[in-house]
Amino acid sequence: MIAMKKFMYFMLAVSLYGFAAGQNIGPHQFSAKTEMKFSAQAGKLAEDNRFLCFTFNKEARQDGKYLWDKTYDVFIDYGDHNLVLICDHEFDDYYLVTNDSVMNIDRERRNLNIFRKKSKSRAFFDVGAENYVNKIRGVDYFLRPLKKHCGMKKSDLLVESKDTIINGTSFTVYTGHSGMVHLYNKETGRNDIPYDIVSVAYVNNETNCLDSVYYTNITDNEFKNETIIKVLGVSNDDKYRLIDSVFDFTGRSYAGYSLHDNLNPPSNISATSNKELTDATLDFPLVSLDGDTTTIREEDGWLFLDFWFLGCAPCVESFQKIRREQDSLGYRVLEHEDIKMMLVNEISDNAELIRERMEKYGINDIIYTAKEFRKVYQATPCPYIILISPDKQKVFEAAGEVGDCYDKLLKAKKEYEMNIKK
Repeated sequence: MIAMKKFMYFMLAVSLYGFAAGQNIGPHQFSAKTEMKFSAQAGKLAEDNRFLCFTFNKEARQDGKYLWDKTYDVFIDYGDHNLVLICDHEFDDYYLVTNDSVMNIDRERRNLNIFRKKSKSRAFFDVGAENYVNKIRGVDYFLRPLKKHCGMKKSDLLVESKDTIINGTSFTVYTGHSGMVHLYNKETGRNDIPYDIVSVAYVNNETNCLDSVYYTNITDNEFKNETIIKVLGVSNDDKYRLIDSVFDFTGRSYAGYSLHDNLNPPSNISATSNKELTDATLDFPLVSLDGDTTTIREEDGWLFLDFWFLGCAPCVESFQKIRREQDSLGYRVLEHEDIKMMLVNEISDNAELIRERMEKYGINDIIYTAKEFRKVYQATPCPYIILISPDKQKVFEAAGEVGDCYDKLLKAKKEYEMNIKK
């Protein structure tokens, strides 16, 4: 029996080494000892502590420039339930994953979701729990003991580990690669831009806890962007009192919410392929945070519509840009050009939540909701912006990471006005 186990470990190491080489992961060689050490540390952490709590901060940068950051509270019970609780700081959304169920509180859509695992042998792919756990991708070190329950995948192929001393503290440094994958190429319309994610994770050897992870996204051997993950405030507190209070769906705080389960899943808003300003689009109700309703057709003059949703990182960049304009110039650039600005949340009508989350940008006067707008117009990917002329013609559009497109937008406006005069 022992001989058979040794043979199986040997074959696993050979196959993993072959996989690493096939992924073109650079000069490092895959080490079975690294994999075993990583698993052993995570397993010991689970044995020594029933509960594990920490705050998880994830920051994105591009070319050294800060883009956005997200913070989550995480609670793990390594006991029989193998429970994972995730709280999104920004939106107060909660995700609770156990051996046989997953629960989610979605405040933006006003949904309470309860899904049951369909069979003991299946992971949670069929009910979407992996999407929830992936919100804290990068802490797989803590989640590995739960892998068989949550269907977790390894973030990276571990290729090297070494011990080091930093400010008098001993750390194990793990280096890994995601393996070569491909990005979408707008010019060719295919996923043919190769890139690799190199990760460096620091684990405190005194506590066996993850300290930080640094991801670098490399495209064609050129620096693209980086993600910095910090694990803060690690403790072994019992959070079940919090869980009982938050997931009491009979409370007043959830009045008006819709309850969903396996038999009654949340409605899937199928986005139309239409990008034309049809009558349905022009007459779709746009509701301000004060409750006033208008439509594109009812608005006079030039309109700038920016479609967004909570949690959209590129959307946050545009909010920050508008705030900087106000602070530095004393006005908004597009409004200075006689263009009315309307920032439209296309999936939610929770004005109270949106007002609270957008207060810090000082732009609540131009925020609107248009729940299920996607049924009449494909305003994707977000942010999706369009410039509409007074005679209701689409003059300019951009989607995704739109960047600084004001110059192109204003040029399109000027050319259209000149053609009308002619």
